[in-house]
This record gives sequence, C-alpha cells and structure tokens, in this order.
Amino acid sequence: MDVSVGRAYAELYETCVWSREGSDETDDIRSGSWQLVSKKYDGAVHRIWSRVSHWPWHGAVRDAPDHTFLIPAQTRVVESNGESWKRPYPVLACFETRSLVQSMVLLQPEGPQFYCNAYTNLQINPDLRIVSFVDMDLDVFVDREGNIELLDRGEFALHARRYSYPLELCRQVETDLKRTIKDVKQRRGVFSLLT
Repeated sequence: MDVSVGRAYAELYETCVWSREGSDETDDIRSGSWQLVSKKYDGAVHRIWSRVSHWPWHGAVRDAPDHTFLIPAQTRVVESNGESWKRPYPVLACFETRSLVQSMVLLQPEGPQFYCNAYTNLQINPDLRIVSFVDMDLDVFVDREGNIELLDRGEFALHARRYSYPLELCRQVETDLKRTIKDVKQRRGVFSLLT
C-alpha cells in the first residue's frame, strides 16, 4: 500500500466515522440532516437514505467531486417495498456535474470499496431538505484492490425500454461509464483512495 494513500484514507475514514451532523437551525446543505432520494426514471421513489449532510473534501483527494454527501454509519435506508437496512460504516455519496456516473465510497475499516451508479437529474431542494437523483439501473462495483465488476446491464436494457430512456442519454451513460472505469484504473478522483 502506498503510505501516503493509506494515511490519507485512514484520516478520511476516522473523520467520517467520528463526524457529527451540524445544527438543524439552517436550511444550508452544509449543516443539519437532509434526505438522499433515489428515484426511477418515471419518478417513483426507489430508495431513501434518511440522514445525509454535505461533505467538504478539504484536499483529501485531488479532483474532488462537485457534490459529496456523508451518509453516517447506521443511517436507515428504506427501499421502495418498505424494507429497511443499515450499513455499519459511513458512506460518501459523490456526484460529478461532468458525468452521469455517481460514486458511493464505502468507508470500511479495512479500506474503501466503491459502488457506482449511472444516474441523471441531480436536484438539491433546500425547502424540502432533499437531495434527489434518478437511478439509471447500471452499476459498477470496485473492490479494495481496484477490481471492477459491471452490474445490472440486463436491468439497464430492460428499463431503457420500459421507461423509454432517450438514445442520447443511453449513449452518454455508456461514455461516462467508460470514463469511470478509466478513472478507477488510473486512480483519479475518489478512486485515488484505492491502494
């Protein structure tokens, strides 16, 4: 493991684990508790993270994402069928305005893993305290060693037909997916946290 990467990740991990949410006295995304809502292309709610807050990178990685939200450990996540679950570790939800691939940095004690989602239509609503996006049903999993697994290609094709995804949107998702895989291999952006 690169010592500087290992040290940077350890520092980031500890900061996120011990982070406390800010005051709820303001509507500013940088403080207080918000919700992160994943929707399907038809607008139906897919998944809700009950507690998120803005996360400033403060130089922890070069080329930091445009918008990052901390999902603390033990945050309740509710699925569209009403079932809920929690993760024992914090997660950073990272969104780029230049890309239609969003990265969830799974901040585990033994090192980061990444779950990347094709997405569109990021919206930040200060009145409702909701950050929402449309999940495009095409995912990439990256393990601690940087191994890449493409997931849900069949679901993406099925939903592209069901929801009539525009052809240009599908092309852009494919282009951005290739760029994300290249970023993983070159350890750019959040993927610089890999060993």
